Amino acid sequence: MNRVKDYIQFAFCFAGLGYIAFWPLTAHDNTIARFEASLICGGPFSALTDAICRVPHAVTLSPGLHLLGQLAALAVVLRCLMRRWQRRRHAFSGTVIIPPELHSRIQRLPAMRRPAAPPPRPVKPRRQFGLRGVAH
Repeated sequence: MNRVKDYIQFAFCFAGLGYIAFWPLTAHDNTIARFEASLICGGPFSALTDAICRVPHAVTLSPGLHLLGQLAALAVVLRCLMRRWQRRRHAFSGTVIIPPELHSRIQRLPAMRRPAAPPPRPVKPRRQFGLRGVAH
């Protein structure tokens, strides 16, 4: 089941990143595409996005494909932000700052060892291979 989840997650991320890369080439003629164009083109970063928004549009997508692409792209961006936030939180949660005057008092614990694995059982060597007990 984990493998199926990983495959679906990969396909969704691949579709989202593909839509992000493909978006400047698509025509923005339906309501969903116009909505996302209004979010990206114009606004506070219009100097950066004008070059992308002025590209001639070679492909027209249906509203359903625009919606699926927009959702996949949003999921990719949110996933990247969440992973970054979790890594940052994890990095700061385990950090302990020890004052220099306490360094000499800290005793190191001996390394823990794993118990030894039992030796493997002896296996009787085979005399024949293939289907056993079947007439040739």
